[in-house]
Amino acid sequence: MTFVETALKNVIVNSEKNQLTDAQLAYQQAHYHYEVIRPIIALFGATERLLNNRADFFLERENSPRFSGFHFG
Repeated sequence: MTFVETALKNVIVNSEKNQLTDAQLAYQQAHYHYEVIRPIIALFGATERLLNNRADFFLERENSPRFSGFHFG
């Protein structure tokens, strides 16, 4: 998960600097690393829904403190 966490931090930093191309690249890197480990995560049942949930799972959408997934809706 370290690769994913690092890439996600890069998404945030680049987004805050309004460097959208770099943020998109960092997102792609984060999602790629997540997809590599996804089959292992899927072995643990509901774990994938906790790690890769969708914003539309929650009433508050992206503003929900429980939202942590890659998908905004």
